[in-house]
Amino acid sequence: KLRSLRRQYQLDAVEYYPDLFGERLLAVAQGESIPSIPRASIEFLQKGLKERHESSTIHHFAEGNLIRVIVPMVNGKGALVVSSYIPMSLLSKMDDIMVAYEDFRDLNPIEYPIKSIYLVVLVLMTLVILMAATWFGFYLARQLSVPLEELGKATRRLARGDYRLVEVASGSTEISHLIESFNSMTNQLEASEKEVLAANRTLQEALEQIDEHSKYIEVVLSNASTGVVSVDHNGTITMVNRHAAQLLEVDTAKIVGKRAVEVLSREYFGIFNDLLRSMKQHKAESIQKEVRINVKGRSIPLQMTLSVLYDDSKRELGKVLVFDDLTPVLSAQRSAAWTEVARRIAHEIKNPLTPIKLAAQRLNRKFGAEIKDPAFSESINMIVDQVDDMKNLVDEFSSFA
Repeated sequence: KLRSLRRQYQLDAVEYYPDLFGERLLAVAQGESIPSIPRASIEFLQKGLKERHESSTIHHFAEGNLIRVIVPMVNGKGALVVSSYIPMSLLSKMDDIMVAYEDFRDLNPIEYPIKSIYLVVLVLMTLVILMAATWFGFYLARQLSVPLEELGKATRRLARGDYRLVEVASGSTEISHLIESFNSMTNQLEASEKEVLAANRTLQEALEQIDEHSKYIEVVLSNASTGVVSVDHNGTITMVNRHAAQLLEVDTAKIVGKRAVEVLSREYFGIFNDLLRSMKQHKAESIQKEVRINVKGRSIPLQMTLSVLYDDSKRELGKVLVFDDLTPVLSAQRSAAWTEVARRIAHEIKNPLTPIKLAAQRLNRKFGAEIKDPAFSESINMIVDQVDDMKNLVDEFSSFA
């Protein structure tokens, strides 16, 4: 942009200073007669950057003079310096014109009309150059400052989460490229934020599902009729369900989160250690064993099953111990045994009763008319009655069995 403006207004150099010590942007005409353009002095830059007013200066070289004019930017961001190089040959001519003008003014201006015309033309050219430089400075400053100001506003909006794009026309290729890059970055940030929000929602839903599933499993284990105790791979107790706590008469809050070797009694840890040792000896992932434990003087038979827990990648997570109270089972077995005994006893007692009753009735039919002794009839009747009583007793005993 600086180069196009320099060519448009036929200037020898155009410079842009963002601040006193910042790097300048320079566009200079190519030519052997134009010397290297030095950086403007701090005092000269302060007039445009700090004091905010236009100023001019002249740099003297061996081959000519460099006229420099500084113009502050409209939006207060930097200043523009335009330069025009006047070679020594032109300076000599100007000096001759000035001398001639002085001579002409002292003697008679009418004697030198051509010199007067040259002087007027030179003055007019100087004024035109100054006006053009001033106008060009304001124009260039606006071309640079407006897009940069819009970018600044867009940056502040972006910090607040506003992803509106910057829509501003700029004649500078560099500024246009900067705006395109900023808009591309804004689109990427907006897309990234949407992806992050979607990922957060998915993660939140997954965590809620896991939490609900964990609560469901906890409720199921709490209401299970078997005792469940789990430990991690470090031997720390991670879960004790309600049935296990009631059966072992332990306080769940005091043992969960602590190492089993530290909180379990010697008897309980010894049983657990024996199961581990047996599992390692048999190289099994699960082992089952019947044991008896003493809980406050009561001997309780238990069916224990120790299993290893693995994740999807076959990495060990810990172990789980499941145990059932065999007391109801053993009681049921004893009851079944006594039931069978009672049924057999009832059967053995009932078998001879019917023949005894029939034999007594035959004796009464055969000899009742011949034997008139009342003791005979009473004995027969007593036998029959007692047999009936025994049968009733056996029937009740059989029903009980």
